[in-house]
Amino acid sequence: MKKSRVLHYGVMQLPYAVTHCLCSDGKQRYASVTSLHNQDFYSIPASVKIYDKTSGTRKTVSGFVTWDKQKNVHVFHNYTYGKNGHLLP
Repeated sequence: MKKSRVLHYGVMQLPYAVTHCLCSDGKQRYASVTSLHNQDFYSIPASVKIYDKTSGTRKTVSGFVTWDKQKNVHVFHNYTYGKNGHLLP
């Protein structure tokens, strides 16, 4: 498993992506930050792109990224009530 990290930009070091973010299906994906106005310090609103086998296209799944201390990796949690939330287990 590759080490995940948060990518920052600008003088204020604002996050814009998380590389090698672990998803619930066990794959590591690139997570794009969707908003800089997170509700707390411990999560980052983000989205990942997933290949949908039924339609044959890539779909965007929204959720948030947290840090897992035991696995030492960033973890993506999807919103199950979202448009494509059913694509991740």
